[in-house]
Amino acid sequence: MNRGFTLVELLVVIGMIAVLTGAVSTSVSKARKRSQIARAETEVREITNAILAYENYDKDHSLKSYSTGKSWTKAKRDNLKFILGGVSDAQGKPIPVLYNAAVAQNNELKDPWGTPYEFIIAEAGEAVKASGDKVGKGLKTFLYLPNRYWNRGE
Repeated sequence: MNRGFTLVELLVVIGMIAVLTGAVSTSVSKARKRSQIARAETEVREITNAILAYENYDKDHSLKSYSTGKSWTKAKRDNLKFILGGVSDAQGKPIPVLYNAAVAQNNELKDPWGTPYEFIIAEAGEAVKASGDKVGKGLKTFLYLPNRYWNRGE
């Protein structure tokens, strides 16, 4: 008598393996999406804290000089150099690196999905008006950074 598996038994086992693989792959993709969201939230918080640290560090050069007005600006090394290093304070001393980021080849700071972060640095009223046409339309990561020393003249 032949002691092998029948075709039906093999098909049942292959079907069970396929169902288990499908269940595992969906849970892994959900976990990956959750980790991407957590990473983006952390990076936005770190960038915001770095910009606020710069504002406290160098009150003479407030963020007014880095104002983007109502326009959304892609986060690049050139327009965030005041937190990435490369700017001097009022006494000519270099400001320390406040945010150490992995910058892409085209000098952009990208979110976990591969799109560059976008930000506005403006007076509170102007930034709120500008954000009305972009917030909530699609998945975007962005920063809104009101300047605490904007109107103080310090």
